[in-house]
Amino acid sequence: MEGSIIEDIEEIDTIIAELEISKGRGNLILCVVNSPAYRDRIIQTFQGRFSSKVIYVEIGEQIIRNLKSRDFDDADILILVMPEEPTDDLLNTLNNFRELFYDVKIPNLVFYNQAFSESVIREAPDFWRYRGNYYELKGAERGMTFEALETLAIPFSYQDEEDLLRRKRINEYLLEKVLDKEERAKILNELGGILHYLGELERAMEYFEKALRIFNEMGSRIETARTLMNIGDVFILKEDKERALNYYLKARSFAIGSSVFESVSKRLKILKAE
Repeated sequence: MEGSIIEDIEEIDTIIAELEISKGRGNLILCVVNSPAYRDRIIQTFQGRFSSKVIYVEIGEQIIRNLKSRDFDDADILILVMPEEPTDDLLNTLNNFRELFYDVKIPNLVFYNQAFSESVIREAPDFWRYRGNYYELKGAERGMTFEALETLAIPFSYQDEEDLLRRKRINEYLLEKVLDKEERAKILNELGGILHYLGELERAMEYFEKALRIFNEMGSRIETARTLMNIGDVFILKEDKERALNYYLKARSFAIGSSVFESVSKRLKILKAE
């Protein structure tokens, strides 16, 4: 089972990267998940990362109507969840209206189970050939997989030290599995934040600096600003106000026009008033 869990995290990491790349254009991504509970957890992960519209499909007309209307409330991705049992109506719709999935100009993520997938291959071969990528996710309904998916989806927050240690354990696990460069940098940044709150300032700095190098390489101004601010926060705790000031000023220069700008400005105001 552990092997399946590792594969799933890597697959989900790949899907996240593919959805990022596909923003603003049509793409058809098929995901096979047998457990409805596990499927819904995966969907929550994507909803935590992307503005999305989820459609639980019952009949073919739903697919045609939604794809033709293109009324997705400014969603970045469209998620369609097929029923447990395939019907001739649905299979015919997928086969005959496959072009609509690309015409909508946003990536489509279609979920169904293995039995539905086998019916698609037999009864809707043109839809099958028209797909982009295809993923089979096999993990358990609970345990490490669910915790890892939760960490990928939910912004960093904590309730107590026990919760911090749980997030640390899951992020260390993810760091070994995730391949996408930006995702790794975000995990490093969160690990730095966790260690900061735990009082392990030197280790926190190591993670922040690793994240900063990646964000700089990628040219990600907002994440660079956020990481510089985090490093400044560490120097505040180390009572090195001069270096904290330098990092806050650098962060503000990268953060112009973003919500990070306000956060950095508040820190600068407090620091200069002391």
